[in-house]
Amino acid sequence: MKFSGRMLLALAAAGLIALLLFRAFERVALIRARGGVSEAQQSTRDTDALFSDVLDAESAQRGYLLTGDEDYLNPYRVSLTAIPVLLAAVERDSMGLPETEGLTRQLSRAVKAKLAELAKTVELRSNGDLESSLRAVQNNVGRNLMGKIRRLSKQLRDNYFGVVDLQSRRLELYSFWGLVFEMSVGGLILLLLVAGALQLMRGFKAEQKLMEDVREKELRYKMLAARIQSAREDERTALARDIHDDLGQALTGIKIDLAMLSRQLDAEQREAASQRLDSSLVAVDSAIQSLRRVSRDLRPAVLDQVGLSAALRAHGREFGARTGIRVEFDLIEELLPMNVEQRTALFRIAQEALTNVARHARAQSVRLTLANRTGDIHLNIRDDGVGIPARPLGSGTSLGLLGMEERAHLVGARLKLTTERGKGTTVEVVLGHAMIQSTPPVINR
Repeated sequence: MKFSGRMLLALAAAGLIALLLFRAFERVALIRARGGVSEAQQSTRDTDALFSDVLDAESAQRGYLLTGDEDYLNPYRVSLTAIPVLLAAVERDSMGLPETEGLTRQLSRAVKAKLAELAKTVELRSNGDLESSLRAVQNNVGRNLMGKIRRLSKQLRDNYFGVVDLQSRRLELYSFWGLVFEMSVGGLILLLLVAGALQLMRGFKAEQKLMEDVREKELRYKMLAARIQSAREDERTALARDIHDDLGQALTGIKIDLAMLSRQLDAEQREAASQRLDSSLVAVDSAIQSLRRVSRDLRPAVLDQVGLSAALRAHGREFGARTGIRVEFDLIEELLPMNVEQRTALFRIAQEALTNVARHARAQSVRLTLANRTGDIHLNIRDDGVGIPARPLGSGTSLGLLGMEERAHLVGARLKLTTERGKGTTVEVVLGHAMIQSTPPVINR
């Protein structure tokens, strides 16, 4: 059967319409799958936040039991206020998932039992009954409850990760069959049009294939880089949590045992062992402080709980105390509408910039600025050091700058480095309002 030119064009148009309809269907499917991934990720964040607040409440309780300082009750009360809200969010997230609903009910009961145990010991300490409160802590009920909460939280996270994995496989399946269909229809359209414009279509096909290869490689690189950064932050968070939970509790238990031992000695024994006990308590306190510092370096809790400004201020103060370099702050205090990836990227860039200042700048002072200008977020780290001399690519400083540029690129920010020999260096990061609005903000808990 012989086809006229008009018939070939009509068939090509029909193929194009079919392709557009399929693309619309594919887009709807991809949006649904991505929505499932986002919901599972939010559920994971809610579970992590609940576990973190329970840990904070326990830490504040132990601090109050040991010292009797009323200041420890402030974070304890803050956690008690936040936990019911987070628990409701976790229960809401599990609706419609039978296995997850069962785990959530168990977690809810364990959390409420843990809060009751914490309240009991705090009440005993508030009434002046220190020994009873310490015995309540040492009877392993609280530790067993915390272990159960940790286990249930992990199971919930694993379930949600399973949902993410399932939705990710669906995305891959949609993409594969979409590619197969698009290539088939595209090939048919090309065959229909080849009779009239063979050379033109060959050139177009070669150019299109090249562009697709470039886009695919660029997309894969971005996805891989983002996944690596996310995995590193997840590992940092998990390691910081394990250090705080396991080692911190162990050291706190040792301190409690030493304090109990000191009280159980008679006057003559206490006088003989006083110096050694005091030395041991100082050593334990020093170890606890070191663990807290390591945990903060791995993943500062204030970044997720309070926000970027507070995290920058805390890190800058610690940096100044450690290095002797004067740190000045000009940080906006209001909540900035950034998601967790953007907050983390800006914090890590500032952290790397300060590390470079300490290693290379020989500066006397450094100024941290965070501002919201016409909707754009500006982060500046400016020092009065010697500036950055020309260095070969691959040197320590060069790799640090490449890392900062990559972090900024992955969240859609622009990084600019300004340096003048003998007059210091300025690192400026600008996160445009369009990029901020393109992703939903994550509320700081």
